[in-house]
Amino acid sequence: AFKRGLAKAFQDCRKNAWEEGFVQVSDACLSALELVQYYNVGLDTTLTWTLFGMLSVEGSARQLDPQVDCAAAAQRYIITLPSLVKEARSQSWTTTKHMCGELLFGCVGKDYWEWRREVGLSWQDLQR
Repeated sequence: AFKRGLAKAFQDCRKNAWEEGFVQVSDACLSALELVQYYNVGLDTTLTWTLFGMLSVEGSARQLDPQVDCAAAAQRYIITLPSLVKEARSQSWTTTKHMCGELLFGCVGKDYWEWRREVGLSWQDLQR
């Protein structure tokens, strides 16, 4: 139940990107922490501080600019070829396909999310 709840929290975080234009990292972090508390899951101290740090950074950045996209700023450090290979082995083809798109678009200096909005693709279109 905990894993399903965590997966749903991060899926919902990605789905909201269509309406908001950016990923709400803080929403996913808060949902994860709520699930940890509800299911009484023990967390590594480093992970806990990382989640709190992400919440603080995004909150501070949003105070300065409500449209700031912390996930896009961190994307080049998160979506790398080694992480893509690892995810390809454990995730669905849909997730891997989007990660490949983000990596390729990033290499040529384009925004994958912006391109998807420009061509009018919805989240449901991309699930196929």
